Order: sequence, then C-alpha cells, then structure tokens
Amino acid sequence: MLSVCGCAFNVRVVFLAFAVVFAVFAVAPLASAGSEIMVDNAPAGVQDVAGGRTYTGRWCVSQTANFYGSNSLYSCGTRRNTTYRWTPNIATAGAYDVYVWWSAALNRSSRVPIRIVHAAGSATKNFNERSGGGTWVLHGRYNMNAGKAGYVEVSAANGPASADAIRLVAVDAVSPPPPPPPPPPSGAGDGPAILFTDVNAGPNSGGPGGLGVPIAIFGKGFGASRGTSKVTINAVEVASYVVWGQNNANNTALDMIVVQPGAAVTAGPIVVTVNGKSSNADQTFAPTTGKVYYVAPTGSDAAPCSESQPCATVLYAVTSVMQAGDAVLIRGGILNDNEVWIRGDYGHSGQPGKPKIVRNYPGEVPVFSTGDRPFIIDANYITLSGVQFQNGKPLVVGYETSLGNRLINNTFRGAIGFDALGTHGNDILVAGNDCNVPSSTVGTQGHCYYISNGSNIRLLYNIGRGAPGYGIHIFDQNRTQPGVVDIQRVISNVLVEGNLLAASPERTGMIIAMADEGGRGNYIDGVTIRNNIFTANNFAGIAVGGIVRNVKIYHNTFYRNGRQGVTLYDEATVNGIEIFNNLFDQTDNTNCKIFCEWYQPAHIQKGAAAQNVVISNNFYAPGPAIIIGGADSAAAIGDPGFVNGAAGNFDLASSSVAIDKGMTLPTVTRDF
Repeated sequence: MLSVCGCAFNVRVVFLAFAVVFAVFAVAPLASAGSEIMVDNAPAGVQDVAGGRTYTGRWCVSQTANFYGSNSLYSCGTRRNTTYRWTPNIATAGAYDVYVWWSAALNRSSRVPIRIVHAAGSATKNFNERSGGGTWVLHGRYNMNAGKAGYVEVSAANGPASADAIRLVAVDAVSPPPPPPPPPPSGAGDGPAILFTDVNAGPNSGGPGGLGVPIAIFGKGFGASRGTSKVTINAVEVASYVVWGQNNANNTALDMIVVQPGAAVTAGPIVVTVNGKSSNADQTFAPTTGKVYYVAPTGSDAAPCSESQPCATVLYAVTSVMQAGDAVLIRGGILNDNEVWIRGDYGHSGQPGKPKIVRNYPGEVPVFSTGDRPFIIDANYITLSGVQFQNGKPLVVGYETSLGNRLINNTFRGAIGFDALGTHGNDILVAGNDCNVPSSTVGTQGHCYYISNGSNIRLLYNIGRGAPGYGIHIFDQNRTQPGVVDIQRVISNVLVEGNLLAASPERTGMIIAMADEGGRGNYIDGVTIRNNIFTANNFAGIAVGGIVRNVKIYHNTFYRNGRQGVTLYDEATVNGIEIFNNLFDQTDNTNCKIFCEWYQPAHIQKGAAAQNVVISNNFYAPGPAIIIGGADSAAAIGDPGFVNGAAGNFDLASSSVAIDKGMTLPTVTRDF
C-alpha cells in the first residue's frame, strides 16, 4: 500500500482500499502545574480511586473524535445510577475556575448534568453534549477546599453522556490552554504497525518451555523473518519468538508474530521494533498467575491436561479444569468435540484482567468438523483464537449482558446456517477472522458475521466472502414469542474497520438495520465504518435502514458492486449519516445476479425520507457521480487508477487522479 497519514489535500494518497487508524490509549490521569489541575478519564472499566477517577453504571470507550488525551468514555448502560466522578487532589484552597471537556455526538443528551461539589456546597449545570465538544468549557468559579473533598461528576440521568476530562485553574492563573493536539500516529511511515493481538492477559509461566501463554500479534511491516527485530512488553524483551512472518495470518493481508512473554515481563504496552523503528504502543499485555493446559485429538479427558498428557476435548478443559486467568493450547487435527457450551451461569466465565484463553498451539490448526451442533460461548471474558470451523459449524457468542469476549484469527468453511459467527453482548472484539463460505442452509438469512444487541463492538480486519445474505449483518428485532414482552434492544458504539466484504451472491456486503415490532424503543446508534473494501456483492456495498442513527462511512473502497455502493433506505428513522472520503467505482459489471430490478444503478442512493445525510469529498468512477436523492458537495471524478482492481490490488498507481482529492478526517490517520 502507498502510505498516508491523515487524508489532507497535501498528502500523497488519500483514497486507499484499506486504511488503519491508531488510537493511543495511554492515560494521563492527573496533571498539575502549580495553579492548575487536570484529570483525564481512566481506561474503560477501571475504578481508579487513587487517581481520582471513579464511576457507577457502565462507561465504554467512545469512537467520537475531539477527545482530550488518549480517548473519552460514554455512558453505555442504563440511565439510572450512571455517573462518572473526577476527584482532584487540591494542594491549595482557594477560588478556581472549573472547566469540563466532552467529545460531542448526536446521540448525546442535550442537557447532561454536571455537578461541582465545592467548599460552599454544590452547583449543577446542564450542557448540550450533541455539539460544542473538543474544547474546555467553563462550568463556573468556585471556592475549593484543599485535599479531596471536592469533585466534578457527570450523570447520564437525562440520557447518554460523555466522560472525558476536567481542569481547575486558580483565578490568578493564565487562561486555559488551547485544545491539545491529537496524539501523533504511532507506527507511521514504513515502520511496523500493530493492529490487534489475541491475548491481552494470561500466564507468563507454564506453556511450551515454561515461558507462558503464546501471544499472537497482528499487523503490518513486521518483515518475513525476524533478524534483529524484537518485541518488548513494558520495555522488557519477550522470552521466546515462536512465529515471525509476513502475510501469514488467516487474513493473509496481515503479518503475524507469536511470542511468549516469560517471567520477567510485567504489565504494559507491547512494542514491535523493526530496523530500529518502533510500532505503536496501544496494545497491552498483563501477566496472570494462571496455568497453561493442553487438548489434543489423541488425548483423554481422564488425563491431567498437561503437555505430555493432554485432554481430549475443549469442552472438558474449559468447563472442568480451567480457572479464570488460565489458558488451553489446542493441538492440530480433527478435534473430538461436537457441541461446546461454555456457560457463565455454571461458573465457566473468565474475569476482568483474567480471561480464559482458548487458542491453537502455535503453528498448528485445530479443526471443529462436526457441523450439527454449535460452539457456544454463553459466558464472559473468553478468548478464542486460531481455530478452524468446518462444515458450517457456527460460533455463537454471548448473551444480552455478556462482557469482554474476543474472537481472533479463526476460519469458517462450509455451508453455514444463520451465521458463521454471531454475537450478543458488550465489549466484544472480532478481529482477523476469515469467513469464506459457499452457501447457507437458510438462503439469504445466512451471514458471515451477525451482530445483535450490544455495545462497544469492534469488527477489525475480517474477511466475509460468499454468504448469500450479508458479510456483516448488524441487526436486531423483537425476539420473543407473541404475547411475551421482549427487552429493549440497542446496538451502539460499533467500529467496523479494515474488513474485506465480498461476493455476496444474493444481497449486500454489509447491512445496518433495526426493527421494533414490539414498540420497545429499539435502535442502533453510533456505527463507524472506515477503511474497508466492499466488492462484487450482488446489490451494494452497504445498506442502512430501520431505526438507525449516527453512522459514519469514511474512507472505504466500493468496487464494482452489482448495483450501488451505498444504499440509504427511504425511512425517516435513518438519521445522521455521513459519507466522506470514499472511493466508488461502479463501472458496468455483471456482479448482480438476482432481483437486480430492485435497485437503480448508482454510486449512492439516499431515500427521500432519510434525515441529516451529508455526502462530501468522495471520488466517483466512472463519471458523472450518480447520487439518487442527494448530491456530493465536493465530488471528484475520474479513473481511480488502481494497480489491479480486478485482481484485488486496490493500491493507487502513482499516476492516479484520485491522489490529493480528499479531505482531512481526524479519525483517519494511517493507510493500510
């Protein structure tokens, strides 16, 4: 790929097939400079009493821009008893101007209450967090006692709220500084880039050679062989290098390294250094005191699950042997399991910071081949990595309130049912998986990745190819029998990045839609779709319909889908859609095979009732731009000049007229 940072007019390449964004998640909890005090938010899920950052309810990492420091949080649970509190340690009593910072989004409340507890009592003011974010906003001037008696607290009582940062400035101090610049992109240029890892916490002893659980690191720029390159965790070099390669992950667009941490490693960032250049440091690992077990096709469930005496089934190891913080390594071959059901209500879950890790033995491919029963993760904090599902065997993950599951680097083959991988729940990572299937037993109801009720969901660098329905199906609806009251179903804060969604023979690459037959107030809110490729799908690349708001479609490549690139349904509940910096090539093709009369040929179709739709700075081929129901305020037209689009190489040739035709997008800082 050609390299670019940002998407400004003065950079060399702005429209690429894959682009990868890095967010540096290091946190600066408390900064003090004599007459001023700043407190940023803690990482999601962290109660930091010592640092003055505590909360009630649930707060998730926000995907919105204009945050202070490394990121911001948003309320992702119920309104009741959901607060975030910053408690500064004030050295000198006196009068302070108190400022607050939030990241704005259309789904935030327009009257978020923020309360200041000060020397004379308390003061609460409501702020409109749908706009005006990304800067210091004065709450008021208050006398504050020394110590930790005072605090600032935001509440979600009136609707979704942001929790980002506060600042106290003594009245004799200078004015607040300008907003901090965004963190520089890490792993930029020709240096290595870490995109995700499979294991973020696990044993640092036991396992092969006694050096701990193998950790797979996925990214670009690692090189075909290690040479003098190295991996460190919290500045300590790992104990063992097991795999080092280029384009060797199940998604072969990615490089994969596998290392073992060793006993000397402590919790901290993972950094890959190649030719003296260091990667980004936003992926972390934390050692646990857990054990490492083994499963093999030739094992026995009467055995101790050791390396020399492995167990026979994953089900037995996970549900009867493993504890939170443990790992199991699965040897290659056809496994003995039929149904695997990991149940939180039976005590099978991991814990925050102590997941249960189920992964392949490095360099080997364990295979679940019996397709009649699923692999079910009905639990919290389970990591599943590096296995193959054959004959359409599905992976079913989570329930409405489950947390923290990670599905990494798995493959799915054979005729599927309703999905290859389906999820419910919150704080889910689905990354680096390869779904390449020929058909579905339920026709167009069969999808590669089916995302239902939940929040804070990341779908990163997956392949979805061949499903008759959709590559990614983000959808929910009433799921109870007639006469039974269902829960309210909400899908929120979803990031879809770096995926290849191709060759749906009967539908579209991706759909985002919500139904509400029972009148429970169901909705989808906050989906960012960036740096993906949508190609050769029957109808379109993306379809958006139903009760959906706040969707950002940024910097994607739409290449010769059957009828359209993006379709927005003719519904007033489709609200707040941004389509920026995408490359559309709708050159005449034969990729639409069925019901082609349903869609007119176009780059984009906007239904007349869809609200607050903004289309700008996209590139269209061939010209003119065909946008049914709308217009692009800054369209660019021409031959994009792919190196070889027909063969799937969407790099831009140096002569491409698409170069330098984009706009700056703060959330797009690196191409892949």
